[in-house]
Amino acid sequence: MSERKIGIYKILNRETGDFYIGSSQDIAGRWKKHRWQLNIGAHTNSILLRAWNKYGIDAFEFSVLELTSVETLLKLEQHYLDTLKPVYNISLDAYSPMLGRKHSEESKLKISQSNIGLHDKVFTDDMKEESRAGAIRGGLNKPVIALDPTTREIRHRFETISDIKSLGWKKSAVIRCCKGQMQSYQGLLWEYENPADKERVIKEVSDETRAKLSIGRKGKAHTAEMKEALRALKPKRQVASFNLETGDIIKAYDRTKQVRDDGFSQARVVLCCQGKAHTHSGMGWKYLS
Repeated sequence: MSERKIGIYKILNRETGDFYIGSSQDIAGRWKKHRWQLNIGAHTNSILLRAWNKYGIDAFEFSVLELTSVETLLKLEQHYLDTLKPVYNISLDAYSPMLGRKHSEESKLKISQSNIGLHDKVFTDDMKEESRAGAIRGGLNKPVIALDPTTREIRHRFETISDIKSLGWKKSAVIRCCKGQMQSYQGLLWEYENPADKERVIKEVSDETRAKLSIGRKGKAHTAEMKEALRALKPKRQVASFNLETGDIIKAYDRTKQVRDDGFSQARVVLCCQGKAHTHSGMGWKYLS
């Protein structure tokens, strides 16, 4: 894999001489993403998009102005913005790229409605009780078990997910495993415990054992057999980007990691599909399977 280039780039319209200045920690990937968004009409820069639609792809030329380091990237971009004053940049502030952009009236209304009473909210006893009940329903107070990925034997049991923190492990990762959103964690499969599972538990975890487990897992690699078992369990889910206004699918992918080929963040796409984020690169995202 070639090394990613960090620096300042320019997108020039040879027909008019107008241009766009940008910076990236992966210049090649950024240009690929620009081109893809412009071709499908989903680019967030409306000025550049209108010019692209009017003059066509062949009228535009991409070039690298200067390579630099991550530490000096924004400072150098600001120098080029101040010196060249590019027509296609909506904002001329490298540190505040949203400067000059405005929310639509619909967006303003949604933001206003979502903030009504936000800072005046007082939790009553009933609300607190409902919150506690929600924690139980969400699995925070449920007993969990850790299974061997090859034999599915129960290796460990915890009274609540919060107890996992005593090993230095993340309870959020365990919750995701129990909900089927993650394949494994710390080389183990995780499930909420059923009443019948108590008879199958190999051992309860003492404080001494917890300390040994924490130390023993550091720097430890999975065996080839365990890796194969984990790969077999990993679900392959199709995802697709879609137009936020019409709901039409823009492009489908066989696996989530394929979105990286078009310059998108796999992590952000997954969050959108799970309903934990709304948009990514001006588009919506959803699972197809």
